[in-house]
Amino acid sequence: MSTPTDPVTAAPEAAPEAASAGVAAGLAAGLIEAEAERRAQQADSQREVLFADELLPGVGGERLSLRQGLAAGGSVTFLTLMTLSALDELESAALTTLAPDIRDAFGLSDGAIVFISAAAGAFLVLGALPMGWLADRCRRSRVIGWAGVVFSVMVLASGLAANAFPCTPHVRAVS
Repeated sequence: MSTPTDPVTAAPEAAPEAASAGVAAGLAAGLIEAEAERRAQQADSQREVLFADELLPGVGGERLSLRQGLAAGGSVTFLTLMTLSALDELESAALTTLAPDIRDAFGLSDGAIVFISAAAGAFLVLGALPMGWLADRCRRSRVIGWAGVVFSVMVLASGLAANAFPCTPHVRAVS
């Protein structure tokens, strides 16, 4: 005996089962579609675009000369960034060049000097992440200004540093 699949021609006791299965399938399909639409809207609302690429100078079509780039971005910003970069490189070069004298003056080991150099590099790498996040969400001129202030305070603090690694003074034989 064959079982009919059409709920209208089915036996009276099979009709409610088939009808409820069809309603449940329709509800499930509608729920899945609504959830997919909600997720798509949520993804679109979370995507934040600060500037469209075509509005940024130098992105896309024609190339900018240095003169045009300075006119668009500002020569003061360029000079500020160049000065900060030069001071950062000067500080790194000074630590490398003066490491033996610093080691002797403060009584540090070679391992402590290596640790100081590695910590400076780690702070540079780890600091790039929050600074990039801030630059995406705040005015870059303010981020650069505050970073310059913090940099200046840290340079001042390193100039005022006393021995951070106290130990017994090393006595060297004079030959």
